[in-house]
Amino acid sequence: MPSIYRDLISNVALLLALSTLFNYLTRRWKNAEWPGQVLGGLAFGLMAIAGMITSFRFSEGIIYDGRSIVLGLAGYFGGWIVGSLAAALAGAYRLWLGGAGTLAGVGTILTSAALGIAYRAFCSRRGECDRPISLYLFGLLVHLAVLLWQYFGLPGNAGPQALRTVGLPMMIIFPAATLLTGLLLADQERHILAAKALEESESRLQSSLRLSEALNRLALALGEARDLGAIFSMAYDHVAQAMDTASFIVSMFDREEELIHAAYVVVQGEIQDASRLPPIPLEPEGQGTQSRVIRSGEPLYISDARPALLEGTRKVYSIGDDGEILEGPPPEEEREEWTRSMLLVPMKAEGETLGVMQVQSWKVDAYSQEDAALLSGMANLVAGAVQNARLYERLQEEIARLAEAHKAIESYSEHLEEMVDERTRALREAQEELLRKERLSTMGQLASSVAHEVRNPLGVITNAVYFLKSVREDAPVQEREYLDLIQKQVTSAMRIVNDLLEFTRPREPQREQLTIGSILQRALDGFSLPEGISLDLKAPENGPTVVVDPFQIQQVIANLLSNAVQAMPEGGRLEISVSQAEGEVCLSVRDTGVGILPEHAKRIFEPLFSTKARGFGLGLSISKNLIEANEGRIWFEPAEGGGTVFHIALPVGAGEERGAGLNDAEEEGMSS
Repeated sequence: MPSIYRDLISNVALLLALSTLFNYLTRRWKNAEWPGQVLGGLAFGLMAIAGMITSFRFSEGIIYDGRSIVLGLAGYFGGWIVGSLAAALAGAYRLWLGGAGTLAGVGTILTSAALGIAYRAFCSRRGECDRPISLYLFGLLVHLAVLLWQYFGLPGNAGPQALRTVGLPMMIIFPAATLLTGLLLADQERHILAAKALEESESRLQSSLRLSEALNRLALALGEARDLGAIFSMAYDHVAQAMDTASFIVSMFDREEELIHAAYVVVQGEIQDASRLPPIPLEPEGQGTQSRVIRSGEPLYISDARPALLEGTRKVYSIGDDGEILEGPPPEEEREEWTRSMLLVPMKAEGETLGVMQVQSWKVDAYSQEDAALLSGMANLVAGAVQNARLYERLQEEIARLAEAHKAIESYSEHLEEMVDERTRALREAQEELLRKERLSTMGQLASSVAHEVRNPLGVITNAVYFLKSVREDAPVQEREYLDLIQKQVTSAMRIVNDLLEFTRPREPQREQLTIGSILQRALDGFSLPEGISLDLKAPENGPTVVVDPFQIQQVIANLLSNAVQAMPEGGRLEISVSQAEGEVCLSVRDTGVGILPEHAKRIFEPLFSTKARGFGLGLSISKNLIEANEGRIWFEPAEGGGTVFHIALPVGAGEERGAGLNDAEEEGMSS
């Protein structure tokens, strides 16, 4: 075999092997992406350079090799980017080699790549790119062009001489090599495309499995949830694990009022107070992101929301450093970290859109179709959970209402007899009260007439006793004792008469502004303390000011003192104290006597009720009426260690500097 055939075949075999290997490696990249195309162009260019390094040398500066095969197929299978890069790299190397064949060599490089790109476009329209005949015709076309460059591009007679030497071997070997290499590359491309299709199918399957797994996890988590806050929190946790979630917002739609309410908002992992966001009215068709989702029932993806937000074509809210939700875009210096991508999906349950779930990202075009499918599935699960929670809440309310009604019926049934007894007892008490009032009315009329008839004789007796004491100053002791006894009994009778009149004809208080201490002192001045009873006085000389009828209050104090003394027939200690709290001054009278029996406690202030052998039982009833007429309160309680404490509470007078002089008086207190 002539050496030219051997050299050309060896060169072509090397280039075919390297081209096939590098094409397989570079096509592992995605051809549609520029890194893969650049790598392919560099690989084919290096193969062309390798062919020129191992070329058949015809003469000084004139070489022949399989670069035309490599570059033609680079354009044919790689497209214009791969073909152009390969041609540029190979052409630069051929220029660097120089020599008489530089023009023809560079022309061959450029023409081979250009024909590959053009022939690929022609065959693609006819659908015949991978047919053997198309590849062989392509090889003939390329190498006819190469021979033309040799004939016209070489200087002098070098062109015809070269054609006579290499023309036939080239047209025999190179088109066949082009066919063989093209078939290998086409087969590799089919295998790679099939592998990529399989990968994409597996990726879709994996995506479906991930989607199903994520939805199942969320469905299990929502299974027992009944609180809306817990439902939305679970949804956020699962969404944040699956996609970029700089912001997460759940809005509920009020169909009756046509308002969109923010129900749950998370920004940068921090839960915000959604109640501070004002409701958004449902906007007309085609306006408003959430309104569009609610009206269409379809997801909405905005790959870059910043232009619309800055132009003011939609309402914007931002969150300040202190967490305050503000209307309008954030300050200029904070807009670099502003929401860019937005993915909104409807929350559907039983064909009805309950609201909108949306995620936001600071990145442009941050979400994919897989994200949209996953978020839509999660939104529908959340919508079902929300509907179930609402149904559960209504069911619980209905159960509670029925239980309350049942309980009321049972209670009514159980207590019907008690209610009848209570009503009977109330009627009996009302009847007794009516009879008591009738008796009191009759007694009042009788007392009024009797009092007038009795007071005059008692007055005469009082005057007579006074006269006898004055004219018989030297009367015997026994006589004077009888006169004192008469005066004492007359005084007791006059008190009973006065009590009757006071009870039947109470008079309006004649109010004066004076201190509690002065009223107490007047009452003490007219009271005689029996032997065997000590007085412990813990009261100020003046104390707080009150606006009351002093004579009525003195009468009450005197009555309490008299009752306290009568409760201590064997002697004891009488304690009087004054305190102040919450706008009231309280005067307390304590004795160490026998106390009040529990069965008598409820009736102690009733008129005509008395546990004493003497008296009509009007004292405490009159005292209660007088205190209440002066806007005060009176009550009693058992004293520690035995006895009883009666309390009188009166409002502090207007303009009184509350507490003035009281603390000092309490600290200094007097005792006797």
